[in-house]
Amino acid sequence: MRAVRIHTQAGPGALVVEEAPYPHTAENDVVIRVSAAGFTPGELDWPSTWKDRAGRDRGPVIPGHEVCGEVAGLGTGARIIGTGRERDRTAVVEAGAERFAALDAEHFEEVAGQVDVVLDTVGGDVSRRSAAVVRPGGTLVSVTAPPKTWPTDCRAVFFVAETRDAFLRKRGIPGKTIIQVA
Repeated sequence: MRAVRIHTQAGPGALVVEEAPYPHTAENDVVIRVSAAGFTPGELDWPSTWKDRAGRDRGPVIPGHEVCGEVAGLGTGARIIGTGRERDRTAVVEAGAERFAALDAEHFEEVAGQVDVVLDTVGGDVSRRSAAVVRPGGTLVSVTAPPKTWPTDCRAVFFVAETRDAFLRKRGIPGKTIIQVA
């Protein structure tokens, strides 16, 4: 696969586009075929960019924690449950979701069961209900507001994401902003 990589902590000027080995899935892993990614230059200075939690070298690094793409592979035990309106069902399942819950017709809690991670892009009542499906040790991530209901024995994160719709419209780029997490 082609990827933007960096081999040393030398700043953005050391980024190169080159062939990289295809990532293999381990238990509970999800591989995403990335169609677009973003990163900040400061990310190249983060210790976790260069070393894993055990202190092992990660180099060469493919920077970027903001990605858009589709599910390309699932490790044993990994599953993806999508939500949206009923009209979104086909697109979400084709993008790799194992199951789908229509927020306008179903209770996602009954479809999902207990999960490791919830990414809440809706907020309000959906955020409150999401806390109930995060299993102990899991994470609830909200991009709408700090979670008001915290999952038991878990962590909750408010991840700020600002769209640039006006910026895009001025440049003639049509459409809406879509955050897709697989």
